[in-house]
Amino acid sequence: MLYFCRGSDIFVHLNKAMTTQDKGHNHPQNSSSPAYIRLSELAAIVGQVLDTRFGRTAYWVLAEVSGHQYKQQKNYHSFELVEKREDADALMAKFSAKAWGAGAAQIQQFERLTGQRFTSNIQVLAKVKVVFHEQYGLALDLIELDAAYTVGKLYEARHLTLQKLVAENDFIEKTTTGYWTRNKSTALPVVLQRLAIISSLTSAGMEDFIHTLEKNPEGYFFEIDKYLTVVQGVNNADQVVDQFIQIFKSGKQYDAVLLLRGGGAQTDFILFDQYQVARAIAKFPVPIITGIGHQKNETLADLMAHTATKTPTQAAEFILHHNRSFESRLVQLRQSVILHSKSYLSEANNTLNRVNGRIVHRTRDFLQLQQRSLYKLQSSLSQAAKTVISQNDLALQRCKHETLSNTNSRITGAKADILRQKEKIKTWSAITLKNADGGLKHQQTSIRLMSPERILQKGFALISKNGKIITDHRGLAPEDTIDIITSQVTLEATIHQKKENKDGTGFNL
Repeated sequence: MLYFCRGSDIFVHLNKAMTTQDKGHNHPQNSSSPAYIRLSELAAIVGQVLDTRFGRTAYWVLAEVSGHQYKQQKNYHSFELVEKREDADALMAKFSAKAWGAGAAQIQQFERLTGQRFTSNIQVLAKVKVVFHEQYGLALDLIELDAAYTVGKLYEARHLTLQKLVAENDFIEKTTTGYWTRNKSTALPVVLQRLAIISSLTSAGMEDFIHTLEKNPEGYFFEIDKYLTVVQGVNNADQVVDQFIQIFKSGKQYDAVLLLRGGGAQTDFILFDQYQVARAIAKFPVPIITGIGHQKNETLADLMAHTATKTPTQAAEFILHHNRSFESRLVQLRQSVILHSKSYLSEANNTLNRVNGRIVHRTRDFLQLQQRSLYKLQSSLSQAAKTVISQNDLALQRCKHETLSNTNSRITGAKADILRQKEKIKTWSAITLKNADGGLKHQQTSIRLMSPERILQKGFALISKNGKIITDHRGLAPEDTIDIITSQVTLEATIHQKKENKDGTGFNL
């Protein structure tokens, strides 16, 4: 509540001023003109009244900051304190205000305690003093700010938003340890590699995040897509939600989505306490990791997300640690496989040695047993062989005796047969030789009768041409010279005509 001086006080001061004017000043006034005073005199009167009424008193007022400006070189804040109707934006009251010196120090302390930047559109509980200046008029000097009230208002708004999120969405639940959301229930892939980033184009935090990932000592590779928007200011909440929608519609299989911002004042983070942003994060089907640079408190975005980190760099370190954990598990698994393999091979080798020992021992026993059996069998075979040989020797002796007896008889019979055959051969040989001699003589007679000399003597002749006997008339032609050989002479003749004996009468002598 702002208090004003009573009207009677002003009239008293005005009456005194008019009286003083009439007595001490010689103003050129027309007799018909009303009495007046100068504006500076009126300002002085108002200043005296206000100083008398408000000069020693300061008031705690609840108001909203508007039109804030800060001149850093002078460390001077100028702003307005306004009060609006709860059901509308209509103004109920407005005062110009300023802060410098001790007041500016109070603002710095307020920002340090609340993490909230002193700026327009925030509600504050401020201790002010009414001041009046002849040139600048009526204003309020800021003396003190109640940081606890501002923090309480921020937490109150945040708490109401949380209650609304739980009440209106079945994918958000309050638990004994915090809040469960659909996004928290999504499983992080064993390796985080394909990443989508929601941040601003000029965000140093995003650059720190990318630098930390790209310079990792393990040499991990990452695929990063940027979805850029403004990440501060209540009015930009819908733009952040639109980026989540774009990521979902892209169809890309991202391993995680990063919501990044590189620090700032408390008011810069109010965007992350907005209902629509928190709801979009809680419902999103891909794990969301936040790193929005708020070192002191958690935003609703942090509470709804799968994993919350304080800064973009910590978000990058979380991803690297997650991937290192997988690599470490692989290394441990490899070591475990190696150790189990060595243990198994050692045990198998021991088992093999034991089995080998048993096999060698049993083989030796078996060989000894078989050797004894062979010795027995050899002895039995030797004895049996001797028996068989003895029996066969007797049989051979009998066979020899029988063979000799039969042989002598056969030899005697064979000699008699040979003598008989000898006599037969002599007889038949004489007959055969006699018959053969007669046949030879007959053949000799036939050969002499068939000799060429005898044939030529019978009047036949041989015909030769060029020293060769002609046996085929086709070798002769008219005008050929031939030799006609008879038993006594050889005649040389020339063929004048050649006739064939087709009717077979050539030898019809």
